[in-house]
Amino acid sequence: FSCVDVRTMTDNYSDDETLELQEDDQPNQRWQPNTSERIRRSCASTDISALMDTGMDEDSGREEMEEHNEALPQKWIDFYREKFLASANSNRWTPPSVLEDRFRELLERAVQMCESGHADGTVDIFVQDCIGNLFRKWYYSGEAVDHWPVEIFHDIGETIFKVLRMLRGLIVAGAGSRDISNVIWDLFWHVTTDQRANLIVGDRLYQMNVEVDESAEADLIKPEHINQVSAAQKYFRMIVLLYDSHGFDCTAKFFADNITTSTSIEELTRYLKTFRMMAMMMNHEKAYATFGSLVYQSMDRLANASEEELSCKNLRGPVIDHQLFMLYANCKDYVHAIGELQTRNHNMLTLLRWRLRFLLKALVEAPFNGRMGAVENLTFLVHEFSVALNHIEPITTLSKWLEEERAVDMLTRDNLHNANYVDRVQKTLVQLLHAGIFTTGDLSTVWEAQRGKHDVIQRNLAELIVRIVPNFDNDLLEGLFLKIQAGWLDGGVRERDMLIDIVRRIGENSAHAINNRRFGESDQALVDSSLKTIWQFIRQPGADRDNEQTALQAHLKLLDDSRCLHYYLKLYAEMCSSDIQAQSDMSATAASHLVHILELVTDD
Repeated sequence: FSCVDVRTMTDNYSDDETLELQEDDQPNQRWQPNTSERIRRSCASTDISALMDTGMDEDSGREEMEEHNEALPQKWIDFYREKFLASANSNRWTPPSVLEDRFRELLERAVQMCESGHADGTVDIFVQDCIGNLFRKWYYSGEAVDHWPVEIFHDIGETIFKVLRMLRGLIVAGAGSRDISNVIWDLFWHVTTDQRANLIVGDRLYQMNVEVDESAEADLIKPEHINQVSAAQKYFRMIVLLYDSHGFDCTAKFFADNITTSTSIEELTRYLKTFRMMAMMMNHEKAYATFGSLVYQSMDRLANASEEELSCKNLRGPVIDHQLFMLYANCKDYVHAIGELQTRNHNMLTLLRWRLRFLLKALVEAPFNGRMGAVENLTFLVHEFSVALNHIEPITTLSKWLEEERAVDMLTRDNLHNANYVDRVQKTLVQLLHAGIFTTGDLSTVWEAQRGKHDVIQRNLAELIVRIVPNFDNDLLEGLFLKIQAGWLDGGVRERDMLIDIVRRIGENSAHAINNRRFGESDQALVDSSLKTIWQFIRQPGADRDNEQTALQAHLKLLDDSRCLHYYLKLYAEMCSSDIQAQSDMSATAASHLVHILELVTDD
């Protein structure tokens, strides 16, 4: 066996080295054939004529075949593994080689073994070490694809379709779940979902002589995908047609025979992700007949997961890396793609409720990175519900779930000292406000989360409140200013300074929006409420001198920012004059403040 470049024979192996490789009697001990009693070894022989051009004489070839008459020759697998790796990982990257007929025959031999149901461990090794490296290390990492000879694209397409035949052949032949190794499932998933494969093969299908039953298109493909011209759609259309109706019928039987209550989460996820892109292209009825039971069994597995399986204590990466969340994500894609599952609203609602509970569990148990991912994913959940499901399910359903699960309380329970975490929480709360399901009770929860806490936590939550206030309705605004006024009465010097800062910034943001003519209906009300609240702080008996000066400066700054609203300058100048005339305890403070207000009028 050898592999020839489009232009010239590669120098990685000379003919002498090939002979030395074939004459080496020491087997490679790194890999052992699968000895499972359910995996039957093939007795068919490889075509000896394929050995004639390798430099071996016929007798030598026959001896080699007699030695490997029940499996793919290990030496040949080793040869191609080293060849592909050496070429793909060399310092100077070279274009892929065109596969010779001798490699194609080895590939076809592996396909025949799978289609007969007799794939052994050597097929797994060949798939992983040779075909896998061919794609991952060479085809999918190459450069200047448009300049590759057309023969290479034929090889890519032919190899992909033979990988499809391997998996389909094993399933049609009646192989059980233990008879199909993970490497075949994983490579099939890889070649059918890789974006580069979609582009490389999808745009060149017309150059490949692939025979499919076009008459089955109406029974297998969704009508909206039949005449589409994108590379990905053409690619998956071909994949579905090659798998054919009989293949999908046998796949449904495979799921029925092999999936039980003891089937692992990883195995269910593997089945779902392998066929996910095909299911999206398939006719609803055929997709439901093939994958419906798999989806329902996977959803049952989610609902009945044990506490150990749900645990997020050891989740070091994003929450989407959790094995149960990956199962959920694949189930959701199938429910979106298959019409018969879409019409049952209960399915999507069940998945979303499970997702909400899982994310809130991650907020409590997961390390910090996992918690950050959980908050971000919770934001996406609210958006998906309000956009995708609001027309079939009232948003009050989600509001009820959040209340029952105490979601806002769990969001503001821990990690509030971390500004990045608070930023994530802010985005979630804004999404709740946009959906109209952030209540006055939620506002109370957020407000209470900072009371009596460390200064950093109070400052972070103050910043959060200032940022989400522009999305408040009148009830929320009224509730917020009542809480601020109550907080002034029982707060210390530091807490009162923070309250002044919150009110000032709320008013400033609204005043700037008015000045720039980008204001909403609530902006003038916010300016009005902010000025009134700070004025009440100034006039509050028993206020600390430092707090009073801070409040006066904030009030003057807010009047300056909103000077385009001349009404407020006049209003508070008159209020200061009234205090002076009444000779009240506020006379001195009012006189000083009036001078500063008149300076603003003069400057204007």
